Amino acid sequence: MPKNSFTVIFLFLSLYWFSCNNPAASPAENTKVPEHASPDQPKENDTIIFVKAKFVEFKLADASHYIFEDEKGVVYDFGGNDASHEMFAAKLPVNKSNEQNQGWTSNKEMQGKWFDIKYKFKTQPQYTDGPMMQVPVMIEVKASE
Repeated sequence: MPKNSFTVIFLFLSLYWFSCNNPAASPAENTKVPEHASPDQPKENDTIIFVKAKFVEFKLADASHYIFEDEKGVVYDFGGNDASHEMFAAKLPVNKSNEQNQGWTSNKEMQGKWFDIKYKFKTQPQYTDGPMMQVPVMIEVKASE
């Protein structure tokens, strides 16, 4: 094998190793994942959790993502909204719909506003056709005073 081939293989393996061990590729450190949300948890947890948080954005990708941030900068990614889906999501016109947004965007009027949120973890697919997981789902949402 020529010397250049070894160089190419070495570079490829180095890049692969770096990308697998790069901490920037892992989830944000300030994302809230409570201890009782362990994927090993076999059944739903009926514990209701309260948080006051600002609505950041809604995304429909592999699943619904309702993104909020509390006063300390902790980011919450709720996988469902049993309270009112339409409050945070807005339907896009057909000409703005694509495979990435699947016809949905954030309700711009709600972005930056604060809410009192009650949520719990429910067993549901983590994403379309994905594994069953304990996913945080909002069960009550009220505008914060």
